[in-house]
Order: sequence, then C-alpha cells, then structure tokens
Amino acid sequence: MPFIRRSDRSAFVRRLFSGLLLPGILSMSSLPALAGEGAPSGASTASPESEYSSLTLPVSNFGFRGVARDRYGSLYLSSTLKNGLFVLPPSCRSEDCATLIPLTPGLSDPGDVVADPVRGGAYVLLRLGDKVDYLPRGCLAAGCLEVHPLPERPAYPFRAVYDRGRQRLAVLDRLSNKIVLISSGCQGRHCLSFLPLPPKSGTPSGLAYDSRRKDLWVSYRQGTLVRVPPACRRLSCETTYPPGKTDLTLTSPVVSDKDDALYLSAKKGGAIGWVDLAENPPKLRLASLETTSGMISHLVPLPSGGVYLVTGLVSGRPPGESHPHGGFFSRPQGSAGGFDLRLFALPGGTPSALSPGGHNDLWMTVDDQDALFRLSLTCKRKSPVLSKVCVTRIPFEKIETLYHSRYHQEIQVPQEPSPDLSRPSD
Repeated sequence: MPFIRRSDRSAFVRRLFSGLLLPGILSMSSLPALAGEGAPSGASTASPESEYSSLTLPVSNFGFRGVARDRYGSLYLSSTLKNGLFVLPPSCRSEDCATLIPLTPGLSDPGDVVADPVRGGAYVLLRLGDKVDYLPRGCLAAGCLEVHPLPERPAYPFRAVYDRGRQRLAVLDRLSNKIVLISSGCQGRHCLSFLPLPPKSGTPSGLAYDSRRKDLWVSYRQGTLVRVPPACRRLSCETTYPPGKTDLTLTSPVVSDKDDALYLSAKKGGAIGWVDLAENPPKLRLASLETTSGMISHLVPLPSGGVYLVTGLVSGRPPGESHPHGGFFSRPQGSAGGFDLRLFALPGGTPSALSPGGHNDLWMTVDDQDALFRLSLTCKRKSPVLSKVCVTRIPFEKIETLYHSRYHQEIQVPQEPSPDLSRPSD
C-alpha cells in the first residue's frame, strides 16, 4: 500500500468533512474562549479558541429503548449505549435519583422492558446477549439479576408479553422463529419451554396476549396472523390467517380487553387495523392515517376502550412532510369513533417505546432523545398541539462534544471545559 503523507491525509479528511458531512448532519456554533493554547508549529495565527467548534450530533448519549412501570410505581428504562437498565423508584422522577444497573455481556443491546404485574420488577430483553434478565423489585445491583439464557443460540429476543394467568413471560425469538416461555420465579433450563411457529409465514413482527381466551397472537410483516391456543405445543394446533393483501406489513399488535379486539399497525404504519376476536374466522379491518400524521410506531390499549397510538417520521421523506403525533383511536361505529390525534412538539425522532404508566398516563422513549416522556391522558384536547401539560419531559445528562479543526478530534467534556483541553495531542 503506497505511503500517504500526513498532511495529505489531513487535507483529504478536512475536505471530506467540510464538503460532504458537516453541511448535512452537523450544526456548528462557536464556544467561549479557551485560555492558554499555543499555536502549533506551522499553523495560522488565528486565536486558539477559534479552532474549536461545538457540534450538535444527531445521536443520543443513552439510546433509550424500552420502558415499563410495575404495579408498585417503579420505572425501568433500558439504555442501549449505556448497556444497562435505569431504575427510578416510585418517588423518583428525575435523573438524579435514578440508578443504572449494568448488564452483561457488553454490547448486549438491551431492548424491550416488560413489567412483572404479579411480583413487581421487570424483564429486559438482551437482543444481542441471547438471554432475558429479570430485575426483582427493590433490587438496585447487578448481583440480584435473574438470568434466563434462551435455549437456542444465537437468539434474538424481539418482543415479549406477560401471561398473568400462568405467571410466565412469553418471548418472541425472531431468529429461531419460536416463542420461548419463561416461568416466573423459576431459574434454570427446566423453567423454559418453547412453541415453534410456522416456518413459511415470513418475519415475525410482534406478539400480543388475549387474557380472555389465554391465546397468543403473532403478527408478521408479510400480513399473516398466527393464533396460538393456551395448550398448544405443536404446529398442528396453531391457526394461521393468511393475508388478503400482500402489502399489509403488520406490526405492534395489542389486545384490548374492553373491546375484545386485536389492534395493530398496518401498511408500514400508514394505517391501523383491528380484529374482532369474537368473530370466527376473524376479519381484519383498516383505517388509514393522513400522510402528514407520520407512521404508527406503537399502540397501547386503554381501560376505557380503544387505543392510544404514537407516530414517527416517515422514512425517506423530508421532515417537513410528516410530524410525530399522539392520540386516540376507537373503532368507528356509525358517526362516532376514528382518530383524535395531536402534534408532538418534538425536534424530531420516532417513539421507540410506549408503556402504561398508571391510571391516566403513559411513558414513552424517543429515538435520539436523551429524555423520558410522560403523557397525560386527561389533559384538554382542544389544541392541535400536545402542550407541556400533556407531555412532561424528564431530561437525562447532556455531554458537549468539542471538535478541533486541525486535529479532527472529538472530545466529550462536561459543560465547563477543563484546562487540559487547551493543548490537544497530535
């Protein structure tokens, strides 16, 4: 490989950043003066502080994914970039009193969090760790984690729901195309069982639990729905409902006990679908969203009936053509029902998790947002925008990033730069 002089490499990187990357994804602003830097040999006579710029990077420092609240009021928040689980006790609603529980192995990619409605505590799915961890109620240390390795490796625990009647967690392993059942309060491989899923149905996209009939429902991106009865252990007892259309792209299924219906996102989030579970065979009905309302990312059934849904930006479209929304949907009955959506006052991003939070609120995380959001379901809905009364933001730590134009360094520092940053190393 030919030798490339350092000056040529520096010039190439500088041109690459200034010509391609910086105008598109980085927002530049000047910093206060940094004292005491001597100009490097051969450099221009510009002041040292002019060599530094502050970057607003389009990424987060935490990578929040799943969130859940247990019956005692504790919040559990998974962080991909911290590779851990934040615990906020019932009286804690700020970062200052949150405790980070580190998870193993490193880079395990913690995802969905499911609260245990009987014992308290929460399960966290380690998508690249081939396992599910359970954090008991009151535990604030990694030593009391209950570890449940999945029977087949590699695995990808994608979604999970809790079966309150049998007190077990049903985990959708997307890689092995199985549902893994983990008995509550039990440790070891003898506590695990699994249900195989139809091999030719496509890619599983979601899991829901029907508490009336004790059935599990699996959705597929190709539009298929699979119903798994409670005593089923074989493929022969599962019922597959083939799609009427090939472009349904079903995701995010949830069951409303009040409506006795299955709700899900359809058409890549551009529509909501629902199935009357009392019908045999069930029939899928659809209602489309306005294009500017974004794409449905998550649904939560409401005790009063219907669902609350949140939308994100439409992939591939300019940000101005779609906006995150949140609001209600109820099945149309005559002139009643339909959508009641409001605009989220968010700078961007797509909701990554939505979970019930008590009597009249929900908890939400958003991609690239270092914050936890609390949504009130009782606030006034007259305004087209969800106000601060409706959406409470709990911020987490912000770290400023410095960029030196000569050395192409990215240095993470607190809000007040420390003196040792005045002399960047080569």
